[in-house]
Amino acid sequence: MDRVTELLDGWRQLAAWRHDWTASPGPRKWNALVDRLTRIAEEAVADPADVARITEIADTDPDEEVRRNARQWIHPWVPRPPEREHLDRWLRHPLIDLGDVPAEHGIMLVPGTESLTWVGTGDILVQLETPEYAAATEAWDTLPRGGALQFRRDGTVRHVTDPRPGPESWDPVDVWTFPEDCAPANRRLLETVHSQWGLIEDFGPAHPLPMIRGTGPRRMLHLPGQAPVEYLLTPAVH
Repeated sequence: MDRVTELLDGWRQLAAWRHDWTASPGPRKWNALVDRLTRIAEEAVADPADVARITEIADTDPDEEVRRNARQWIHPWVPRPPEREHLDRWLRHPLIDLGDVPAEHGIMLVPGTESLTWVGTGDILVQLETPEYAAATEAWDTLPRGGALQFRRDGTVRHVTDPRPGPESWDPVDVWTFPEDCAPANRRLLETVHSQWGLIEDFGPAHPLPMIRGTGPRRMLHLPGQAPVEYLLTPAVH
């Protein structure tokens, strides 16, 4: 049995277990299958012919779980900050092959929980609700606690205690961001996020998402189709 056929059979087995948890063999056998498929896939991604076949599975297989398993290998997961050494390995992955690309900590806004509301009309571009508890990562340690930050069209940020409700929900995710002129890295980042988070099923092929670039209090808000806006984020924002 060739590598891709073995991968497909294994992914179908994992999908069957996910669709019917009563048929699951338990964590030991499940993990053993995942480990075996991982070893096979690591060899397959170095072979262009295997990559082409895995790509076809990712695009056309009728089972969503199988498609996601295949996409995890043709769109390798970008490690999240602050794991710079893992980022270097990702940049040198045979399907990435970008070498040393400068990167900085940023935040991508992904459809998800109710922690962020995409407004986009009137004077408010984005409303980001901020938790009462302390931030878990460096990216959020300059944000005020509670209420919400309203990113306004005039380039200011207002901290409000009574957030405005909005029509859609978003989830802020810590990511590495790349220079604007590094199109391959940015494209791979978007492909990874859409693949790994299952956004392709709900929102179609990878496309630009709202992003906050930079660290510390000074950030750049990037919205698809609009010029970047610079903001100063501090606990004293009002």
